Amino acid sequence: MFAYHHRDHGPQQISSWSSLIEGYLAELAAAGRPASTRRLRADQLAHLARGLGLAPRTGRLAVDPAAGLPAIRARQGVPRPVPDTAYAAALEGATPRVVLMLRLAAEAGLRRAEIARIHAGDLSRDGDGY
Repeated sequence: MFAYHHRDHGPQQISSWSSLIEGYLAELAAAGRPASTRRLRADQLAHLARGLGLAPRTGRLAVDPAAGLPAIRARQGVPRPVPDTAYAAALEGATPRVVLMLRLAAEAGLRRAEIARIHAGDLSRDGDGY
């Protein structure tokens, strides 16, 4: 939608990049996009703007498009630990491989991506198991 509304504006016609970017981010917020999405889009625009940062110095753009980009803060995540009864039930019906994954998450505090990267060679067996 942003690109459609501003399709006739080339870089030389846009006098205030920050107001256009703020408008785009406001459209995302009004559309109900989460703060993480808005922050990602702002970061992508900042990256693009840094790439265009040479443009004001070389005369290709009159203004620096990265100047004045607003900071978007994501709200803090709320921990949602699994209830002990659900953890125990999962352990009872799981294969040894899944039990190991569940224990790594519950007892060692690893997250799913960290568990996914573990290789059997990363584990050592002791008297109690792994």
